[in-house]
Amino acid sequence: MTQLQQQSCFLNRRKLLNKRRERVLKNMANWRRRKSEIRQERIDAGWRPEPKFVRAYRFEFGVRNKATGEIVWHDLKSVRHASKALGLVLKYI
Repeated sequence: MTQLQQQSCFLNRRKLLNKRRERVLKNMANWRRRKSEIRQERIDAGWRPEPKFVRAYRFEFGVRNKATGEIVWHDLKSVRHASKALGLVLKYI
């Protein structure tokens, strides 16, 4: 008899958790739907997202191939980046 009581208590708890989960999922679906509606309303009203910030570097370094005269310029992000780029150029030439 005690086994049945524990089993029904367990099943009741599971049903309660499932109801709660369903309620939360329904709320989240409503929030997502409303968010997309608001976004569409803003776009229809003429709103446009701001352009992405493009990082600009002050300096650049060049590598010239003496045999062909080809010059390649790269932005100087850091000394570490420059050393790695030059190492790759020396490795694969």
